[in-house]
Amino acid sequence: MGRAWYNNYLTLTGDREKLIAFDRQFGKTHNEIECIRCERPEPGQTKEEYIEAYNAHSLESRKIIDVSFVEHMRTTEGEPSVEERLLEAIYKGSVTEKTTRAYGIISNDICEGYSFQNFAPITIAEYLEHGPDLEYNKWGCPNNYWVREADIDQNTLSYEIPSKWGIIETIVEEMSRQYPEISFEYKYCTHDSYCDIAGYGTLKAGEWLSLRQIVSEYDSESKEDAWLGSMENVEHDEYLKFLTDHGMIDQE
Repeated sequence: MGRAWYNNYLTLTGDREKLIAFDRQFGKTHNEIECIRCERPEPGQTKEEYIEAYNAHSLESRKIIDVSFVEHMRTTEGEPSVEERLLEAIYKGSVTEKTTRAYGIISNDICEGYSFQNFAPITIAEYLEHGPDLEYNKWGCPNNYWVREADIDQNTLSYEIPSKWGIIETIVEEMSRQYPEISFEYKYCTHDSYCDIAGYGTLKAGEWLSLRQIVSEYDSESKEDAWLGSMENVEHDEYLKFLTDHGMIDQE
């Protein structure tokens, strides 16, 4: 949904025990899978030298080339294994955009903390086949989000979740499907200069009861993002009022 950062606000209302169960599921230990772009090998560099050099100079120690996790994924007899194809793609570097993103250098860590993986998991096999775009399809945004704040008060549970390059509407729908007894309120807005976009909606059992999405003074001739054209186009003053009415900014 455009290369912007979004503030997402999620409020759940319902039985306190159900809310506690939801929060525990959201925050349980999970597998975190990540793919990053490869650089092309140096001239004359062997595959082994390429892997060794990348591991030695990785900015983040956890982003290490490791193909052991795909050893069990074998194709039919006589065909290259997934491991062999992964190594070959790594060595070739950015052969194509799809190859780079789907077969880049992948980390598979056991992590703690809140994660969309706990509601709509992405497996290694899926990641290898589809690449990072799968995160948009399952969650609504790539794996660039975190829970800034979580709070439970009697029968209400709330989260503030910044996300990069997409809103979390898709995963909110899945959360609601898994907890049909809980009422969900979801609102979001951009917090950078990319474009003024906001939305507010309520849902239960995965179905939207209400949903309004707006964009401020959108000019279809000056922007390439066709998806913005499907939103309600409003004056900037009305956009600011929308944010104020739904508690996303303080009233001046």
